[in-house]
Amino acid sequence: MCSLGYLEQVKSGVSDGVFGRYLTRYQATQKLMAEFESIPHQALPVAIPPATEDHPIRVRFSSWQVVNGKRVKKLEPQPTPETEEVTRMRENLAVINRALSANWVDLELPDDDLSKIQSEMLEDIELGADPAFNLSKRTLYRVFNDTALSRGGRFYGGWWQSIPSRYRPFIIVNGKPMVEYDYSGLHPAILYAERGLVLPEDPYTGIISPRADTDEGRKEARDVAKKAFNAMINAQQPMTRQPNGMKLSEFGTNWAEVSNAILSKHSVIQNAFYSDAGARLQRIDSDMAEEIMLHFTGRRVAVLPVHDSFLIHSGYESELEAVMQSSFERRFGLTPKLKSSYRPPRPEALAGEDVSQEIEDVLEYLLRGHEQRLGMFFDLKQRRGDLEASHGPQCSS
Repeated sequence: MCSLGYLEQVKSGVSDGVFGRYLTRYQATQKLMAEFESIPHQALPVAIPPATEDHPIRVRFSSWQVVNGKRVKKLEPQPTPETEEVTRMRENLAVINRALSANWVDLELPDDDLSKIQSEMLEDIELGADPAFNLSKRTLYRVFNDTALSRGGRFYGGWWQSIPSRYRPFIIVNGKPMVEYDYSGLHPAILYAERGLVLPEDPYTGIISPRADTDEGRKEARDVAKKAFNAMINAQQPMTRQPNGMKLSEFGTNWAEVSNAILSKHSVIQNAFYSDAGARLQRIDSDMAEEIMLHFTGRRVAVLPVHDSFLIHSGYESELEAVMQSSFERRFGLTPKLKSSYRPPRPEALAGEDVSQEIEDVLEYLLRGHEQRLGMFFDLKQRRGDLEASHGPQCSS
């Protein structure tokens, strides 16, 4: 791209051994920008075709190391074994990605809010989060944690997986709102089911006392308990300190008390804690995710995975619920608990006001970025269809 005059280097990267302090920076030249002059800048992500994953099945080891006084997550790619199982996984991912590529995934939010999302994501880089908010990233790959493919295997790559969770209710596919279903306490439910037991209740409540007796306070305490539970099943040996970022003193407790409370509440699966079971459980939940997505791909219905939860058009929620339950029941012979969340009312509805139907307001809505992107997506899709009808398929998606 540089030799063709489309990009120019503006800053050279600097590296500390295997850790890059910052990457080499490039910027578009006027020659490249001229190629996009006819496209509204809000719609540019549509002009970028979905990624074709050269390595859809990946193996990598991860570890945390201290560099310049900061904890940095180090990822070490490993060769992917060439087996019949890997071939099957690649074929299944190709089917899933074709279904995702045939749909446009966006956020029904004002354009200014997209910049806010990007700013929030940049603040989480040190936590290992993907800092790039890129609407063109709508294909998936799987990541395993060992060459035997017995650990990990979850799906990554979709932009909707990286945004702060409070924005997920505003995801739209082809302009339609979504409903999200997730397994209630999936990993605890699997650990119980492996022992022929049904998870008796919410596995994360009653462990930490909330700071405030409100819905928000109880949710906050539950979220911290969930993080503690997951840390305990991922750890290889008993932990003497609370996980990074956790401030149990704010809840009037400490790590020893929380750990003992979890062990007591879940005494029937006590041997699962501090056993490094988390990655093994991820292999199970990722296989379930693959099965659930494949169910809908025949109709090119987009199912967006966020590990153990799934977003789908609101008209398909009963079918999604049935498929999720069936996937769990086939493996464990027990019926799982599911939770659903629908899109919250728009601010106008909360205020008791009707959404304006005045022509000026309708036209203003149509000029929003998500509407322009959707229009351009369908236009490009129509052009490709016309081209293939006249000349045959040009390339695989």
